[in-house]
Amino acid sequence: MKTCWQILEIESTTQIDIIRQAYLARLPLCHPETDPQGFKALRQAYEEALRLAVNPVEEADDEEKDAAAEHEILRAFRTLLDSESDRFQPSAWQKFIQQLNTWNMEDVDQLRWPLCAIAIEARYLSLNCASLLAERLNWHSFNDSEGMDEEEREAFLEAIQAGDCFDFLSLLEYPVALQNQTVEYYFALERCCRYHPDYVTAFLAMEGPWFIPDDAKLHRKLLRWYSSVQTGMAELIPVAKQWQMEEPESEDARYYLCAQRLYCGEGKACLPISARTGKVTHLHKLIICCCSGARVIARIISRY
Repeated sequence: MKTCWQILEIESTTQIDIIRQAYLARLPLCHPETDPQGFKALRQAYEEALRLAVNPVEEADDEEKDAAAEHEILRAFRTLLDSESDRFQPSAWQKFIQQLNTWNMEDVDQLRWPLCAIAIEARYLSLNCASLLAERLNWHSFNDSEGMDEEEREAFLEAIQAGDCFDFLSLLEYPVALQNQTVEYYFALERCCRYHPDYVTAFLAMEGPWFIPDDAKLHRKLLRWYSSVQTGMAELIPVAKQWQMEEPESEDARYYLCAQRLYCGEGKACLPISARTGKVTHLHKLIICCCSGARVIARIISRY
């Protein structure tokens, strides 16, 4: 079950203004007529947060009681998720699963959904690692999720099947703050591209020093995402060139190289890349749409 702070999507605080702002920000998403249960949960979280803000000692006492009553496997799992060195390591997750296997089947059955709930609440979670635990506990095969939000659970299991958008192990040599910022940014970007494509342009336009991990899978995703909204990123041109070198017959590689060169302002310099294929493709159409002097370019393409 989520805490009032998780429902309000803020850290624990004693500042009433922050709590009220968080409540008002979430309120339009939980209208009492369209989502009465969501509105009820939000209102209860708001009232609980206000109560704890007035008496923070009570919250500390409750947390100590909850920690003392929690099963040691659940505590071990929280420790794994909080570990800066182990949280993205598949071997560390396998070690935790081995620890879980020392308990009898009845205990494991009782722990199945509490472990899933903790994973869902984790802010910086490797979905690739979580898939190891999902397989061990058969999260995909059981429907008796003991009071969990079914939509939230299904969305989480779908995310596990999709996996991480890049290899989180590529981050381990960097400071934890940078790791967290990077995971959070690309997770949000991927969700935006998948579920809210109309907002991708605005998302990519946000200013900030975003780190690009050394991961070929992510680089190609960035090529698709930026090109899909006709946005250039100079750092992606070498990525597309490398892709074309590795797969010289790939039309996708040619397309994304041409697209990024166009969106970065190279314009007609892209013509030789597309024209040499000897046939009209979506590369040629891209050039017609994006280059200046479209009629001249169309005459060039018509020769092929």
